[in-house]
Amino acid sequence: MRQPHGPGDIIDIDVIDAEPGIFGAPATPRPIRLRRPRPRWLAPTVVAVVAVCGTVAVVWRPWERPPEWRTFGPAAPAASSLSDRLILDLDGATVISVQQGGNVDADGPTPLGHVFAVRGGSYEHDAWALFHSRASSAVGEAAVSKSTDLVHGLQADVRSVRVRTTVTWGPVGGNYWDSETNRLDDGDALEFANAVGVVAGLPAVAYGHDMGALKPLGDVKTLARVQALSAHLVGEPLLSKSTPSVLTYSVGGAPVTLASIGTDMDGLAMARFYFGQGRDVTVHGAPGAIIGTRQIGKVVVWHEGDRLVVVAAEGTDDELLAMAQAVRPASATEWNRVIATTAPDSSADFIQIGPAPTIGAGLTADGTNWRGSITLGNPTVFCIHDLQATGVSEASCVYTTPLSPSTHIVDHEGLGATFVSAVVPRDTQLLRITNLAGDSADFEPIGLDDTTAAVAALLPPGATYELVTPAALD
Repeated sequence: MRQPHGPGDIIDIDVIDAEPGIFGAPATPRPIRLRRPRPRWLAPTVVAVVAVCGTVAVVWRPWERPPEWRTFGPAAPAASSLSDRLILDLDGATVISVQQGGNVDADGPTPLGHVFAVRGGSYEHDAWALFHSRASSAVGEAAVSKSTDLVHGLQADVRSVRVRTTVTWGPVGGNYWDSETNRLDDGDALEFANAVGVVAGLPAVAYGHDMGALKPLGDVKTLARVQALSAHLVGEPLLSKSTPSVLTYSVGGAPVTLASIGTDMDGLAMARFYFGQGRDVTVHGAPGAIIGTRQIGKVVVWHEGDRLVVVAAEGTDDELLAMAQAVRPASATEWNRVIATTAPDSSADFIQIGPAPTIGAGLTADGTNWRGSITLGNPTVFCIHDLQATGVSEASCVYTTPLSPSTHIVDHEGLGATFVSAVVPRDTQLLRITNLAGDSADFEPIGLDDTTAAVAALLPPGATYELVTPAALD
């Protein structure tokens, strides 16, 4: 007999599958679900969706930061080269003076920077902006101490003269920085300064800065060379190792100047920005322009090979274009003839050598003879001649308008010295030079005619100069 279950006994329970009809009316049978084949379009659609998602992932990557800087590399180098020994192959053209240009490839480090301008704009009349950074010498550049303007967190010196604003700051990373803007207010000029930099050795502007109508024009080193070319044409005192080759001719009694300097392919665009856009022309199959400038007069400028070339003269457009077409490289014999024609007489008295009167002479620190000369006219030409014992002579010249009184700096790379020249009304002023020790020396101008006198003198390192009247002498 089966005993009743007690506490702790294990009880086995059998589970019996229920039949639907046992607990009430029979349930309505559920329809059988048939397995359908996948549509043929499904697989390509899935693949397409995956591809689109992949593309979106490539284009938009929220886990990556967008680039902060837009960089500007150097202009493309010229595909060919052109000699710096150019001559004007024109009947009746007589060479008066020559200045052999410096080797721009041997210059010191060029400041990094870029120029931005409105399309078709000019340096004098339109809006533009530029910046450059230069190595700090830590000498003679005192830190700004009272400025409330900041650039990249540093005190900045902001200076405005009429429509132009210059911002200076640094040092940053061993460099001093400058930005210059034209026809922008001080606030915009300061914003531009805060938006510039150098990234991976290239000039850069922050993507977040709106440049408005200003577009990239070219490298600041190209602008510096165009300015050096202009300075030698108008006689502005500018010390630069990027010196152009300059020849002055007399054609039918009128002066004609031929000058050139090495640049990259942005040279012509930069020249038209600096001198004025002018009218399109073609010289030797190369693009160029005829431009009427305020200081130089009418010029033809073009970029041929790796050089920017300028012919400056008075005349019609057709006459200037004909002169430009007559420019060509000189042979070795022709160039030696040019040098021989312009070489000064090495007579000891240095008085009245050829058509260019002597206005000063002496010895440099290393004992080399030098001579200063002047050719009156428009342009007026001041030259310093290196009178070497070998008989070889090289002249460095500046070309200026016949303004009197005026002073001009002449840097002679071959002599490794700097000179100052002056032209004044006769018997009115002297040239005074004061050295670093405070010692002064006065140089009396030499009379050229009844109304004009001029003088040239060696300028010691760190010295200053001024024109003084006889009554101001001690």
